[in-house]
Amino acid sequence: MRWMLLVALLPLAAVAETDMKFAYYRDQAQALDDGGLAAFLDAYIGACRGFFDGQRCVDKAQRFRDQHTGKKLWSVIREGDADNLRMAEFNPQTNEYTLLITPVFADGGHYLTDGKPERVDERGAPLFRVLAVPVRAPGGLTPMQVSRMYSDKLLRVQFVFSPLEVWSLERGGKPIFGVASRLHAVLVTVGATGERIGAWYEPAPPKPSGGKKKPKQ
Repeated sequence: MRWMLLVALLPLAAVAETDMKFAYYRDQAQALDDGGLAAFLDAYIGACRGFFDGQRCVDKAQRFRDQHTGKKLWSVIREGDADNLRMAEFNPQTNEYTLLITPVFADGGHYLTDGKPERVDERGAPLFRVLAVPVRAPGGLTPMQVSRMYSDKLLRVQFVFSPLEVWSLERGGKPIFGVASRLHAVLVTVGATGERIGAWYEPAPPKPSGGKKKPKQ
């Protein structure tokens, strides 16, 4: 019965997840292959530490990086796995609050990050400033209900990024690896319905100055 309900909701989700600005970024990007973010990170980092790993493994990872570095890619963290979202400063009078996105996407034991981290937090995760997005809660929901969407991991995250380089840090005396990237856009929706919660976009680059106008003769 639950499966039939999810199938019935799919057309609604497809419509609700349409965000014109995010769609612009997504349509410029290449979707990750089967295996998603975990497979991409493993191939990009190149875990060549086994007994039978050798130069062939190193060369394969380098070829993969050469093919993907700087390219715009699109990935999804599905509900149940999105643990980099929080809410803050809920105003019950206006139903507005701040969506906090930590630009660290973990999958398969590796990390994708916006830029290169310098240290880890007390939990051993790469430490970054959060991205703050002002949003309005769906009508009729109480602060407690909105909070449960985050604590129960009911939200889905789509993001567009360009990988740049591999990084490593120490956690508990052991190395952890990740891929530093440029994050272009992030869209957060309700996983079951596709309802838009909020979105973050990279700042627009500064416009070049036109220079001084020549005085009229």
